[in-house]
Amino acid sequence: MKTLAEETGGRAFFLDDASRLDEIYARIEDELRSRYLIAYQSSQSGVKGRTGFRTVDLEVGKRGMEVKTIRGYYP
Repeated sequence: MKTLAEETGGRAFFLDDASRLDEIYARIEDELRSRYLIAYQSSQSGVKGRTGFRTVDLEVGKRGMEVKTIRGYYP
């Protein structure tokens, strides 16, 4: 589950004690309030021989910011 979540830009939470639910819900709420949608279309999408996996790298120039995104995609 953790790997699937990370590959798709998400996060998985595992807990042994229900008393941690408030903390986890607060983290989820915080993440949902600070989401942005960035769309991208490759200019090379129709190039023959370029059908392999393409990685996605997204960086921000502001300190303290965290970026979560998919690891990549197949065109």
